[in-house]
Amino acid sequence: GVRAERRPVLEGDEFRWGAVLAGGHRPEGAPLSLPVARMVALADGRASVAGLAARIAADAGLAAPDRVRLTGQLAAAVGILYADGAIEDLAGLEG
Repeated sequence: GVRAERRPVLEGDEFRWGAVLAGGHRPEGAPLSLPVARMVALADGRASVAGLAARIAADAGLAAPDRVRLTGQLAAAVGILYADGAIEDLAGLEG
């Protein structure tokens, strides 16, 4: 029941367009990095974090070392989102 949306996000003392996680218990949205927002948008309940990271990395033209780092960062983000209650089901998002 959550989705990534593009909304104004406060950065310092001004608003800029950014990605937020909206829905569920956070209708106002929680700021997301662009890779995490892309992962949320692509999550279909079947793809693994590694699979989503590979797709995002390929779309961005990342080299192998950066792909490994991205996979780790996205896996950590899933853990944080789950612990925070922003996502309730890890089906399809396991590493």
